[in-house]
Amino acid sequence: MGATHFQEVAFVLDNTKGVGYKTAVAEDPFTDEPPTFFKLATIMSRMWVSFIVNQYPNYSGATDIEWPIYTLENPVNMHFNVNMTNILAVEPYYRAAGIAYIQDRLVPLYGSASD
Repeated sequence: MGATHFQEVAFVLDNTKGVGYKTAVAEDPFTDEPPTFFKLATIMSRMWVSFIVNQYPNYSGATDIEWPIYTLENPVNMHFNVNMTNILAVEPYYRAAGIAYIQDRLVPLYGSASD
């Protein structure tokens, strides 16, 4: 199918019924999918709500995995994936080489955020 946009919103909002997705330009991301899709929607939506309410995503009670705080000293990303054994994985240097490549070229032109 290629890149699809807006599909993640159904997970963030726990829209497992696919309301608003059955159109000419969108399809329900939960149609004929395994239980891991529904589990991921529960985990993701609870973590987002926890972050909105508490400014901390780990009060959700949906999973034992903690979403780490992202800092420059500890640049850890959370990766949600229904095709993995644990659904959630912490990737410490996700696309680090690509990000460094872009920064190496943009900082000389535009300066850094701290300038």
